[in-house]
Amino acid sequence: MRAIGPMTDPSDASAWPSYPIGPRESVFALGVVSVNYASLEFVLGAVFANVTGLTMNAATSLLPNISNHIRLQVMRDALSVIAWPTTVKGGITHFTNGFEILAENRNLLMHSNLVAGVNDRIALYKSNRRGETILTVIDPEELRRVADDMMAYRGYGSILANLIASPSTLRPAILPPKPPLPRKLNYSSQPQRSNR
Repeated sequence: MRAIGPMTDPSDASAWPSYPIGPRESVFALGVVSVNYASLEFVLGAVFANVTGLTMNAATSLLPNISNHIRLQVMRDALSVIAWPTTVKGGITHFTNGFEILAENRNLLMHSNLVAGVNDRIALYKSNRRGETILTVIDPEELRRVADDMMAYRGYGSILANLIASPSTLRPAILPPKPPLPRKLNYSSQPQRSNR
């Protein structure tokens, strides 16, 4: 893949950006991750509202002011006292567990610096809370998997939100199949080796 980089005619819209960023496929996949996460976060709001008993307006006012850790803990605490079928509560727990991994993956990706690597792979690095530099070497396929997992959980969460909107009609048999739990991205403070 050719890197997004210097183009000959900056007045040509397809020439943007005129500065190097990284391999086109990886940069595009990072953009899709960002868009898909925003959509997934919206669905989290609907599940959050239904689990906590808040109106959607109240939930959308509250959620930007609390971290994902608090959001998920509030939902888990509410689930522990709700008298819904175990399978329904299990589905919501599965959604929150998947969301937690996806939110962590998104935060790592969106707060990382990018360096072009070899064979379309890129290195992403950032500082963690201890001040250590952590990094990963990743290819476009893995970035696309993160984006696709977000869409799978968006769909799953959307169905759950609609089902739990009317708890009196909840039946375990109507739950959608659970998507597999996403894989956490492997960032490390240790040097990374390329497998290619």
